[in-house]
Amino acid sequence: MNKWIKIIITNTFTMIRIVGIFLIIPFFSIYGGNITAILCAICFLSDFIDGFLARNLNTSTFFGSLFDSASDKLFLIVNLLLLIKITPFTIIVILLELSIAIVQFLKYYHNFNVQANIIGKLKMWVAGIIITILYFLVDQNLKTNSYNLVLLPLIIIELLTLGSYIWEFATNKGKISEQEVKKRKDHEKVLSRELSNIGLTKLLFEPAIYEKYKNEGNLKLVKSLATKKKYEK
Repeated sequence: MNKWIKIIITNTFTMIRIVGIFLIIPFFSIYGGNITAILCAICFLSDFIDGFLARNLNTSTFFGSLFDSASDKLFLIVNLLLLIKITPFTIIVILLELSIAIVQFLKYYHNFNVQANIIGKLKMWVAGIIITILYFLVDQNLKTNSYNLVLLPLIIIELLTLGSYIWEFATNKGKISEQEVKKRKDHEKVLSRELSNIGLTKLLFEPAIYEKYKNEGNLKLVKSLATKKKYEK
């Protein structure tokens, strides 16, 4: 099968998730909780499918990785804002998500690894399952406390994720020396120069390039792309 066909097939499932996410709010307003839960489950399943296809068809690319990360964030934002109507406790999850984002930014600012750890990856699975269950329960006219109880595992995993990222930041901050900071900044400059010699299409859609640079993380890739033209002059 042609490489581009395989890449298109893989990213089609991510696109299905994006379209589904934008349909969640109108579906909830028109059809209620049960239909929205099914749509949410489809979005959640598509996340598993595109990851499975990317690994088994060798179609993991930076475009797919960035696309997938963006859809995950959008999935959480849309659903959490909508679920505030069901249980005000959702605000706790939103605040925890914001805190996680701040810690991740601090890690990135100090040139630490910002890739999601195992707890962060588990958080997305828990979020998808809990959110789907909450939508199914909406049409049951339960008391608010029942929704809060269902939301509790998500709050716990959010706290664990935040705690693990704070621990990673504090541990790295205590160990890193000025020499190591300089070394990492020099590495980023070398990375930018390397990327400046790669065409944008190849950089975003070539699986071999992704395999070579995937451990750099998406945020570093974006930063390198932003400074790419500097090294092309």
